[in-house]
Amino acid sequence: MMTRYLAIGLFAGIGIAISVLVAINTIPDMIKYTDSELVFESPINISNSTADSVSSEIATSRNNVFIVWDDGIETDDYEIFFRASYDYGSTFRDTINLSNTTGESIEPDIAISGRNIYVVWEEGELSQHEVYFSRSVDRGKSFEPPVNLSNNTGGSSSPSVVASGSGVYVGWSDDTLGNYDTFLRRSTDNGKSFEPAINLSNNSGNSEPPRIVTSGETVYVVWTDDSLGNSQTFLSKSDDGLKFSHPVNISNSPDHTNKLPNIVADSNNLYVVWYEENDLSNVFFRKSNDKGNNFEPTIKLTDSEVAYDPQLHSSGNNVYVIWNDSTEGNIGMFFRKSTNSGSSFDDQILISNDTDSSYSQRMIATSDSAYVVWGGHEPAESFITKEMMEGGFEPPVSLRMIPYHCCIEYVQLSIAWGHVYVIWHEIESSDSEGVKNDEIFFRSTPLSIADKFLAPLLEHLTI
Repeated sequence: MMTRYLAIGLFAGIGIAISVLVAINTIPDMIKYTDSELVFESPINISNSTADSVSSEIATSRNNVFIVWDDGIETDDYEIFFRASYDYGSTFRDTINLSNTTGESIEPDIAISGRNIYVVWEEGELSQHEVYFSRSVDRGKSFEPPVNLSNNTGGSSSPSVVASGSGVYVGWSDDTLGNYDTFLRRSTDNGKSFEPAINLSNNSGNSEPPRIVTSGETVYVVWTDDSLGNSQTFLSKSDDGLKFSHPVNISNSPDHTNKLPNIVADSNNLYVVWYEENDLSNVFFRKSNDKGNNFEPTIKLTDSEVAYDPQLHSSGNNVYVIWNDSTEGNIGMFFRKSTNSGSSFDDQILISNDTDSSYSQRMIATSDSAYVVWGGHEPAESFITKEMMEGGFEPPVSLRMIPYHCCIEYVQLSIAWGHVYVIWHEIESSDSEGVKNDEIFFRSTPLSIADKFLAPLLEHLTI
């Protein structure tokens, strides 16, 4: 009888735990826990290689952290490596070689949707590179063999991937027709198969690598194109992911060269930022309130000599833009915020110390703050800060805690379930002959008692 009661109690306890976990699983990302201070665990060497490890990307969802990078291993050819954590970045599983070929595999990108993980990269010999795709349907425990998505006689480069529900979208630059065009392929079955490639730019000019975002069923692609002379910023959109609109020149600045457009979609709002070069270099912004059908007039965010590399994020009515500026000689990082969905912006704020050089910045906005990370030279450092409720930013927190010899680069930032994750690559060691190699490092905010309890159970639930 006692055994029976114990069994009933055990099953009841399991049932309650599952109910609690299911309830927790429905809470939106980035609001479950709050951190009043930016405190981080010790760095983890993710790559831990004797060769260069570079071009890292991170994707997170709830308690899961996924990192990809390209690694020189023991040869001159790079491979695409992957590691996963299921306990908020406290520990990581063994490295998986996703490409595993004799050719050069570089420039990975990663996206996640549910239990599925999607990774793309470019691979090949000399100028004959193709775009490859691999997916995992078990949260990164295993991956399917790579698929050649470009598969043509030209050079295909700079791939990017986004995922929304069962839709997967892969974009890249391709010179099969003699000039670089912007191509896109779509999958509607979680990456199991892909529809034929679409040439979105399709002109005689050269198009730079595309940026893709989704909002609901709508897909937006932005890129620069020099078919009109100087490179301009173009946008194409699709309400079903298959039929795309004719590209629209949203910068319309024929006397200036446009570079590095960035795009964010939030419900009906679409925000685009880029920088233009002529004798001076400045950052510009445009917004649409109707899913990109019409745009309001362009806003010039800077009045500078050398402002460049803008990054963009939004949350609710707040729109945040950061950029680099080297007008004074060193590279400083600046910030502007809009609280009315991009109709106007507050005055700019200098985030980084004006005596240092700051670059490789990234930003993420939550419901109540903006987080910014960046790297630096001389001294080599990486920093993170977040916006204060009363305005301005908290003093930067140093992320580097190991010996260094050169620089911090490719800093990436992600937030999930209130936890902040940062990765970067650092030229970390040198031998007596001066040979150096890059490593990928990772840091995360500490786990709460609830995190430590939930992580093993959440690993077995659908994310």
